[in-house]
Amino acid sequence: VYTNVSLDIVQEYERIKEADLLNENSVEFQFRELDKIQVKGREAPVQIMELLCHPVVHQDLKATFETALNLYYRGDFDSALKLFRECDRIEVEGSKPSASKLFIQRCEHFVAKPPADWDGIYRWESK
Repeated sequence: VYTNVSLDIVQEYERIKEADLLNENSVEFQFRELDKIQVKGREAPVQIMELLCHPVVHQDLKATFETALNLYYRGDFDSALKLFRECDRIEVEGSKPSASKLFIQRCEHFVAKPPADWDGIYRWESK
């Protein structure tokens, strides 16, 4: 489901950018956070990021997705669901699978059966 970029790469790019080491020939990259997951057998959650290939085209999607994701992290699954559906309509226009579809499924599940101790981290039950 995810086309992700290692968080280390994202952090290194941000460090270079903040240190003003980019020049006029450098390419500007933008990322969006996709998820925080904890895989079976691991204690620490992993942040999943996506490199946006056409950042200008994806600005509305990125802003709406970030808002939906923050609502999801806070456990406001009804509100998040509405925004993820909006994101899905935008993403369907592209050629790759919609990350929003995954969150639509999760939110529908969590609305029907709220998690007991929600901390914003999705925990995979199997490998």
